[in-house]
Amino acid sequence: MLRRLAFLSTRHYSGPPIKRYNGFTNWPSLKWHTAFPAPAKIFTGVLSAAVTITHVHHNTLVTLGPPVAVGTYFIMRRINHQRFLRLLEGVRPENTAEWDDDGSKIRIWKYDETNVQNVLHGIDNEFQHKLAQALEVVEKKVVDYVVELESNDSVSLLVSLLLDENKQVVMHLGESPETFVTTRAEVVDRDGAERFVEFLRFSVALYSSKNIRNRRRLAVADVSLLAVPETEEAEDLDYRDYRMTIELTPYKLFGKPEKVQNTKTEISSADKFKQSGRN
Repeated sequence: MLRRLAFLSTRHYSGPPIKRYNGFTNWPSLKWHTAFPAPAKIFTGVLSAAVTITHVHHNTLVTLGPPVAVGTYFIMRRINHQRFLRLLEGVRPENTAEWDDDGSKIRIWKYDETNVQNVLHGIDNEFQHKLAQALEVVEKKVVDYVVELESNDSVSLLVSLLLDENKQVVMHLGESPETFVTTRAEVVDRDGAERFVEFLRFSVALYSSKNIRNRRRLAVADVSLLAVPETEEAEDLDYRDYRMTIELTPYKLFGKPEKVQNTKTEISSADKFKQSGRN
């Protein structure tokens, strides 16, 4: 029974979102964040440091310790920055005219505490409101992507994981993001001016069922959202537009990601979250 519970714990992550650019696309990364709580990781680090101090000559520690620590910090910082630039390049338009490409955009309605949908979904702040809309659109886009590839007889290994024997989509999105990062990114707006806008990156798991006890982890969706620069006239609108990209990666040790291609020409949105009385 205990082994069964331990196995179940590695198929989904139920804690708060981890500050991380990429999702848990394989067993080792998921295991590290589910089976080892933060206090255990800290204790292991402290214990390792203590063992090192007691077994290494103090002159060696004084000579090599600070440079190694500082070097490691800056190396990791540079790696994360390069990863950020790569992700930004994937969602940022190649030219300013592409800001008006509605097929690549998602419309996020501003938070309205009087909206009954927020009450029904247990949403009580703007952060939850934004994520709930993004997740709904992600699910729609992934389903459309799988259905289109299946109808064109171009099913990949990843897409086959999301179809049953009757060629029906069996994918169910996780209840909340597993990883989440928000920052500001520099872009060039429609007028050629440099602007800083919101950039979000999160990941969510795709399961075979909504039942936590017997569902299988099939894949992970990594989502990038980049806010479209607003004009002065748009600042008073009750929504904000974002460019969106979605990468699907099968839950395997060396899973190859697939980018969900945009096939629609209109802006996608979760209209049930639209503010009451708005057109």
